[in-house]
Amino acid sequence: MYDLVYANFNNEDFNPHKQYAYFRKYKDELILCVVNFGDRGREVEINIPAETFQYLDLPEDNYYNSVNLLNEDEEFPVQQLSSKVRYRVFVPAWEGKILKLTKVKAEEK
Repeated sequence: MYDLVYANFNNEDFNPHKQYAYFRKYKDELILCVVNFGDRGREVEINIPAETFQYLDLPEDNYYNSVNLLNEDEEFPVQQLSSKVRYRVFVPAWEGKILKLTKVKAEEK
């Protein structure tokens, strides 16, 4: 597990008092959990520090598909996981998302 809240304290697009985010990784399976404890939906932009990739033994700058395990019909754009680019996701009020991230092959971008 890798907590992302500490890296977002000064992020105007992530309120650490109302949003929470962390990664879970087991072997080749990567999960991003994002929760919104606020009373309004929010487009959250999450800073992912370089240490995250080191800790999780995850290559940086790859692109990923996302599937919300709580609502598999929801669609997401392919996004890059990088310490230079924020990960973006809309989270409705009082809800959370458990996103299973799957690496995209170069020809699928």
